[in-house]
Amino acid sequence: MERAAAPSLSAGDDDYGRQQPRIYRSADDAANGGGNGIPATVRAFNVPFIHLAMFFMKAVLAAIPALLLLGAILWFLGSGLEALFPQLVKMKILIGFQS
Repeated sequence: MERAAAPSLSAGDDDYGRQQPRIYRSADDAANGGGNGIPATVRAFNVPFIHLAMFFMKAVLAAIPALLLLGAILWFLGSGLEALFPQLVKMKILIGFQS
């Protein structure tokens, strides 16, 4: 049985971001089980430095509100635990000021 050619990903123009990629798929792939992926190797990852730097700057800015929200959730959780278990306050003082 002859093996079908591997699917290819073509971006068309070499200019970055101008044209959406087209994915070609052979009919044998659907009959191949569907859930099993085709082995692939990434040979190049061509992203302009400015685009990559902007992505990471956006990620840093998005992390700030997430950390504030996480801090608020942990603070309320700690306050709730101290209200339910008053002995935790005594343990906190012993751990913090033990010499």
